[in-house]
Parts: sequence; C-alpha cells; structure tokens
Amino acid sequence: MVQLSRANGAIFGAKATSQLPLKLGFQTIKTHTNQTKVNFSEQWLRQVTLPVLQNNLLIGYLQVATPLTPIQENLARTRLFLALGVPVTLGLIGLTGWFLGGIAMQPIRRSYEQLQRFTADASHELRAPLAAVLSNAQVGLLSPVKAGYEQRQRLENIVKSPSR
Repeated sequence: MVQLSRANGAIFGAKATSQLPLKLGFQTIKTHTNQTKVNFSEQWLRQVTLPVLQNNLLIGYLQVATPLTPIQENLARTRLFLALGVPVTLGLIGLTGWFLGGIAMQPIRRSYEQLQRFTADASHELRAPLAAVLSNAQVGLLSPVKAGYEQRQRLENIVKSPSR
C-alpha cells in the first residue's frame, strides 16, 4: 500500500482503505478487516512513514506498508518443525546413547564375569586344604595322647575359627 499526501489534502498513488497512524519511522501495526459480518481478520503490516520536503518545506508524508503474512507463515512452519523435530531428535539421541552405552559396557561385563569365575575357583581351591587342616585339628583333639597345653590351645583355635 503506497500513500503520498500533500499538506493541502491531495493524495497521489493508491488511496489507503483506512487512515494509517502518522508516526515517523518504522512501525509494526495490526489492522482488522471485516471479511464477513461475523468473521474479522487481522493482518500485521510493517510500515514506514517519511516526511516529504520541498525547499525545506513539509509538503506531505510518504507511508509505505507491506504485509508480514509470509514472515508469519514461515515462523509458524519453523515453530511446527521445532515442536516436532526437537523431541524426536532428543529421543533418537537418547536411544543412540543407550545402544552405544550397552556396547561400551560389554568389556566391563566380561571382566566382571571373569572376576566372579576366578573368585569361585579360588574359593573352591582353598576349601579343600582348609577342610584337611580342620579335620586334622579335630582328630588331634580327639586323641587320648596328652599333648602340651599350647598345642591343644592351637588345635582348639583352628576348630573354633569363624572361617568355616
């Protein structure tokens, strides 16, 4: 919409459908148009108002406005993309992290299983000699041979030890 008005009221160019506010510089304004008796449509415009001077005398103002509808449509598409794209992207990142974390944990899991096997094997291997020592200590306590007091105390300590 282009409007050039003179101080005496003559208008050149396309006449505006409504009087735009006269404020110098750039402005963003909202206009309402009556499409039907019930429906009102609003439109955002970006307008600039410039004074027109001739021989340092103000002869009118130039107002140029352009609709912001294409920009608003692009913003709406961008908002939709972000509203859908960000959660989907975060979900994919989470799933990928979970998968890669599982792969990274495999060597640790194998190492833990080897440690458990070693502990079970070592425990089994140590039980046999300990059982032999314990049975010999019990037999030593049962014999009627008079052993020295210190030797008997040592055998009793072996039998009473909590490592059974």
